[in-house]
Amino acid sequence: ALSENAQLPYRDHIFDLVISDLPFGQKHEILNFSSNSEFYSRVLSEISRILTNLGKAVVLINAKDANIFEKSIEQNEQFKLVKSSVLCLGE
Repeated sequence: ALSENAQLPYRDHIFDLVISDLPFGQKHEILNFSSNSEFYSRVLSEISRILTNLGKAVVLINAKDANIFEKSIEQNEQFKLVKSSVLCLGE
């Protein structure tokens, strides 16, 4: 589980690309956060910390949290949503 103060074990601004699959809340519990919004904001902060200035991130989110995640992106000045697509894997 990711805690509020946890950091990935990487130096700051080291990656040009981050790809993450965040289906939390389905198979994994979100612990130590009062809401999914708080969790996603923390995830974005950590992605921002490890990305280079022109870096890009690809994040897979479960459909029920897509709006929450998009609002987190809007509130974070370091990110811009380029594209959002709905996928139905395994169906």
